[in-house]
Amino acid sequence: MDRFQSFLLPMVFLAALAAGCSGFGGPPPDINYYAPEYDPPAIDAHQPLPFVLRVNRFGVDPFYDSNRIVYRHADFRRDAYVYHRWWASPAEMVPHFLARDLESTGLFKGVFVFDRHLPATHVLEGNVEAFYEHDEPDAWQAILSLRISLIAADEPDVSRRILFQKSYADREPCARKTPEALTAAMSRAMARTSESILTDIYRRLEAVSLSPFRGGGPKP
Repeated sequence: MDRFQSFLLPMVFLAALAAGCSGFGGPPPDINYYAPEYDPPAIDAHQPLPFVLRVNRFGVDPFYDSNRIVYRHADFRRDAYVYHRWWASPAEMVPHFLARDLESTGLFKGVFVFDRHLPATHVLEGNVEAFYEHDEPDAWQAILSLRISLIAADEPDVSRRILFQKSYADREPCARKTPEALTAAMSRAMARTSESILTDIYRRLEAVSLSPFRGGGPKP
């Protein structure tokens, strides 16, 4: 190899490296964003209740504390797509949908979300315990698990402030092995879970409204 070739080869390598870093090799793939879609569920209720609810921002298990779509394809394994993501993190999406669904019932005097600093008689808090795609050889499933707490904000007795705590879990098969099918399946799971949560909230607050004590229920 002569002196010219010895000089030329490093220059070609550096030029190729610079071209790749500057994007000359082509634009990066687009990131696709997904969001569940479902109609607010209707619940079996008798009459509106004189309560104002605030839905707080939810906590989330660390595996799902991101807007990247998480999938499980083997025991003890969690991975996430790079170019397929939720529009927002599950900790933001889930309380948004629950607040929308609660308000759509028209059964409460008011419903506010966590970014509205207004007084409320009751507060809904929760944690997203599972929100992922479960991959199996034959099909995928959308896995959803929430833990909900309904709290009486105006109850001075701390021991009576929590009206109920309950976990809700659902899984829904995906029609195809695609992120779009996962989103549709997660939408169906969220619709069923929301209906169960709304029904439980209404029944508990209906019992409170019939009690002579408006906090956590009848005193012993």
